[in-house]
Amino acid sequence: MTIKSISITNLLSFDQFRINDFENVNVIVGKNNVGKSNLAKLLRFFYNKLDGKKELPPELNSNYSPKGEISIEFDTSRIKQITQATSGRNSPYFTDVYNTLIKEDVTKNPPDVKPFSIAFLLNRLDTNCSSSYTLTLTIHSNGSTEWGTKDYKALQFINNLFPFFEVDTRHINLHDWDKIWGLIGKSKSLDINKVSDKDYASFIDQQMGSTKGNFNQYLQQITSVINVKEFSHQQKIISFIKAGLKGDQFVINGEDTSLQSDGTNSFSYINTLLKLLVLISNSEYIAPFIFIDEPELGLHPKKCEALIHDIFASMQNTEKVNTKIILATHSPNIVKEVVKKFSANQRIIHFSKARNSTTKMQVMNSQYGGNNFLSTFGENEARLFFSDFILFVEGETELEFFGNLKLQEHFPLLKTVDIYKSSSNTISEKLNPSYANTSIPYLFLFDADKAYDFSVGTKNILSFKKNGGLFDLRIENKYNRDSNIDTRIKKFKQGYSLEHKRIYSELIKLRCFDNKKMNTSRNRLFFNNQSEFIDFQKTLQSYLLQENVMLLSSTFEGSLICRESKSLFIDWLEQWKPEDTKLKDFTNRARRIKDRNSYLLIEYLRIIFNGKSETLIQRKGLTKTRPKIERVEKLLNFINKNYKILLDSEKTNGWVTSFLDFAINEIENKINKIPLLKSENDKKNAFNQQFKMNFPELYGILLLLRHDS
Repeated sequence: MTIKSISITNLLSFDQFRINDFENVNVIVGKNNVGKSNLAKLLRFFYNKLDGKKELPPELNSNYSPKGEISIEFDTSRIKQITQATSGRNSPYFTDVYNTLIKEDVTKNPPDVKPFSIAFLLNRLDTNCSSSYTLTLTIHSNGSTEWGTKDYKALQFINNLFPFFEVDTRHINLHDWDKIWGLIGKSKSLDINKVSDKDYASFIDQQMGSTKGNFNQYLQQITSVINVKEFSHQQKIISFIKAGLKGDQFVINGEDTSLQSDGTNSFSYINTLLKLLVLISNSEYIAPFIFIDEPELGLHPKKCEALIHDIFASMQNTEKVNTKIILATHSPNIVKEVVKKFSANQRIIHFSKARNSTTKMQVMNSQYGGNNFLSTFGENEARLFFSDFILFVEGETELEFFGNLKLQEHFPLLKTVDIYKSSSNTISEKLNPSYANTSIPYLFLFDADKAYDFSVGTKNILSFKKNGGLFDLRIENKYNRDSNIDTRIKKFKQGYSLEHKRIYSELIKLRCFDNKKMNTSRNRLFFNNQSEFIDFQKTLQSYLLQENVMLLSSTFEGSLICRESKSLFIDWLEQWKPEDTKLKDFTNRARRIKDRNSYLLIEYLRIIFNGKSETLIQRKGLTKTRPKIERVEKLLNFINKNYKILLDSEKTNGWVTSFLDFAINEIENKINKIPLLKSENDKKNAFNQQFKMNFPELYGILLLLRHDS
């Protein structure tokens, strides 16, 4: 017995909205102002109306409709089993519940079941069949409200059997926990109507050994002087519970809450409340659900993890969990712990809202079962659930580039992009938003060797990479494509749309390059047929972009060290280590190399700096090449013998940051010398154009990262 679904129509930021099938712990994630708090407001309004409180109704989402609705479906299966058991049938309360909430449901049958048939009778005799009750509150445009049932008992029973609790951590009185007594009183069902005031007073006198009725007389004396409002049913329960305890002042580690920090109080308050609800609901027939908005406020990240751990431990110690918890959070620590601890008993719900639009909801694929992926799932992975845009990269060079502060000043969109270095295909596949089922935009950035290999030597065969290549990686985008290229060809051959025909044409062209012999230059760094290779790369890049994959022409290092950035790179080398006379000699020679010979020089430089050539030769294969161009032979021999002065063996020695800072400064200085550029917008456009001229491939990547943040 629990809450099954919530439906909202035309209220606040919701148009047509529905959440189905809640788990034990449900986490709502999303950016600010997407509707998380609006859901809490509407649930609060629904239950305040059940309590008979007067409150201003929520606004309609659209005035084109004269009304809005909140519908909650409750699972009454557990109550049904209790009422049909022997003890339940003998209870007037359960009989009343059965006749009000369940009897109508039991007589319902599927439309194809004939009345009084065998299937009809079996359905009625099946005491374990599911049962539910849906309660709808309608809010009219004039501010009036109307329940979907006229039966007042139904409203009472729903309020008692499925109590709702809300904790807004921004408005908790951290030094006044009296609200918890209200929650305790609401959670426990006690039939105290049988205990009269006289019986209570007589019992106290009897227990105190009083023969003259001192306690009863004292109450009468007070009543003759003081006029008090009669206790409500809930208040009377609370007073009975307090009388049975040692006291009613909450303490933390033996000390008053006023002596604790806000973070300690917040943690203890939420922790205590959740443990009580789980404990009480396990021994009762009620099924509470609780909404906690931003529980992480004021908490250290490790305290957030401890909170989820304690909730998990309390649920592990109960036979059956009847409490449903909804957490609206921005904390990766909370998401991480929920995913790892609760496994299949959790649900991550992603809220999104485009500008001037309504709240959308997507249930994330966050249940990974026994997959060893969970062992690597940490804060870095959980934070991607909150991203505006995710860029998946392969190496440290990319992290260093996109994290450059000077670059972010000129391309501020980078501050809203989460850069995630993926160490394996398994992690990439599980974390990409298509698999996770969210609307978060994303892009994979891969070096060319992720898609294809080239065997330099006597064979010179180009082939698509197997066992971990891009055509084995399940991106699972809108086409839900299988991993094999031939399977994809068969799939798109059946399509009739122009888009499918174009994709099919690209796949056919790409398959022709698989296991194709490609002739290379004598130094083996370039392909002889440049037009053919360029056509292949363009087709491959065009196809992969449909799967949110940007494939580099060689490597990321090659995008930094390219023909267009040669002058900047040589100038930077000279000032990088000014005390090195050999390096000074090298840069002087390099500036004198022109035309086609400069292409060879750039190819060697990108290899030296841990990139790859056009034919995918890397640094360890550098000495195997045989350059035959006499004018640069001496220079190349010099590089082969002395390249350690240019770069240490490690990729992350800071050269990327140093070079990028230098290049940006040079471009800025050049722009500032142009007298016609007066406005900041003109300077911005001029900088972008100059950056594009020097780093065309990198600029193209930056354009792909644009999104509506």
